Amino acid sequence: MGALAMHIHWAVEDCPDASDLHQYFYFDATENGFETYKSVWNNDQNDIQVIEQTLVGCLGGKQIEISEKEARDLFTVYTALNKKNEQPLPEGEPEYRDLLGAPEPDAERKLILLEKCCTKIESEYQLIHYFLMRSFEKDLPAAEFLAEDGVCTEPYKELGQSSMCRNVIDRKDSSYLCRSLVEENGQYRLLVTRLQTNGDLISLCERQSGFRVSSSEAAMMLSRSEFITVYEMIADPEDISDEILEFNFNTMITPHENGRLFMTFNSNNDHVKKRIFRLSEDVMGLYYLTDYGQFLAASYDEEHIRILERSLISSTMGTYLIPTAKYEFKEPVLYEFINSDFTDFEEFLDIIRDDDE
Repeated sequence: MGALAMHIHWAVEDCPDASDLHQYFYFDATENGFETYKSVWNNDQNDIQVIEQTLVGCLGGKQIEISEKEARDLFTVYTALNKKNEQPLPEGEPEYRDLLGAPEPDAERKLILLEKCCTKIESEYQLIHYFLMRSFEKDLPAAEFLAEDGVCTEPYKELGQSSMCRNVIDRKDSSYLCRSLVEENGQYRLLVTRLQTNGDLISLCERQSGFRVSSSEAAMMLSRSEFITVYEMIADPEDISDEILEFNFNTMITPHENGRLFMTFNSNNDHVKKRIFRLSEDVMGLYYLTDYGQFLAASYDEEHIRILERSLISSTMGTYLIPTAKYEFKEPVLYEFINSDFTDFEEFLDIIRDDDE
């Protein structure tokens, strides 16, 4: 998906205050390169768990072991992107300074890294989605890795780095026609591309057409049902400690003006194997704790909202919650509520219902 995390565990010698150093690196294959750095001295498992939840838990991939040489090569490849795109390195440079300055690995070593970092391709749908995704993001080494020699990997050169928000694949004779909704700096385009595969690699890539679409048109293409369960809290939100806010899934926490959002991701990227790809489908569900005593569970999938509900029952947080309402919306509303000035979800619903009448 264009992002990966690396963990290096060093044994520290001749240091009276620490025997271990855990370094975490978050890499982005687009212009950001080496994007985030975190570290833990010694072996504080709570600190390690928090970092792995935020940097690793959201990726949907699997962990593999690599050698120290491969780790240094990987670091060098991504810091080269920072230099190329004039992006600053993240804070903490004194701790990773010894990794800087190495020459870039040769083509053979880069290929070995790609083979280790890339997920196994198990279907043509998966192959096509990944190829177009990496092409639109201008991650051309990855796109070339998925294609035969000589295949065009950048059919829309005039576009800048674009995110593939949605892609629909249709079979036509011996080819596949793909309708891709992409976003670049808040602008949307619908691109139609013809592709062929040999089963394992892309063997042909041709642009067919492309045109701009408005934000409202893009929203309609991306629209889907959203399931929300509302809970009232029997405790003051200020009394809810971090220990209580431990769920049965890895979550990424984002603070907002009136609350905290907990995003939980699927444990894999199997949504890339479907005929229709949506970027948002890597998210299994959302929890939102308001500062005013409400707790919301939300998901785009009916099965997933049931999983979130059952999980809450067995979690520490569940003992502080009373379910009060369940909703199914034809289009997502949770983010609209989070970004509104409302502090009560039911009052927010009353207003948007009045607007629809």
